[in-house]
Amino acid sequence: MTTLLQVSVAPTQLLRRSRALASMLPALLLSGAVMLVTSAVLRLMWIGAGNDFFGDWMEAWLTSWPIAFPLTYVLGPVMRKLARNLKQDPCAT
Repeated sequence: MTTLLQVSVAPTQLLRRSRALASMLPALLLSGAVMLVTSAVLRLMWIGAGNDFFGDWMEAWLTSWPIAFPLTYVLGPVMRKLARNLKQDPCAT
């Protein structure tokens, strides 16, 4: 008899099985990378590269990334549609 805790699924198999998780992955990675760089640059500008830079940087990233991810996920399709509309030639219709 196997329990739910004994069954393990590899992360790649989980992404292949779940369309919802797979659709979130680009927004997750993009927002994480952008906020990581942005928080590092802003921390360097505000407090400089001191002994506590890494801890302050990670605190800033872990505070800002949970805000950026849902925004990226929700606004991504809207921004793609806006960009598609902006690049269309108005005289082509």
